[in-house]
Amino acid sequence: MTIEERLENTERELGRVKRRSLWLLGAILIILAAGSWIAARAQFAGTVKEIRARRILIEDENDKVRAALTAGGLSLYDEKGLRAGLNVNKDGPKLVLYDENFKASAGLNQSLYGASLMLNDENGKTGVWL
Repeated sequence: MTIEERLENTERELGRVKRRSLWLLGAILIILAAGSWIAARAQFAGTVKEIRARRILIEDENDKVRAALTAGGLSLYDEKGLRAGLNVNKDGPKLVLYDENFKASAGLNQSLYGASLMLNDENGKTGVWL
């Protein structure tokens, strides 16, 4: 594989990562808006001052889970399964985007050792690791 082909593949993968990141951002905004709406309704009703839960699931009109919010992170699903995950643990935050075969295709990670970016090819093999 030539350098030009590798660069084209990397640019193509980066484009996919950007599109998935925008989808993830949109989903996060929807979740935040839903939370704000719930909080506003509760405040207006004057009965609920806080909401506590170990897990919040958001389902589509067919009762299929599309998002899950836990104390450790946020998982986003499409009609086939997991597509994105944002997690926080003792080492730091991590964002992973999954391809249509549910293999990690891109990831951002902040750990004790610093920040890293990972881009994998369609076979799940790491193509770029910064």
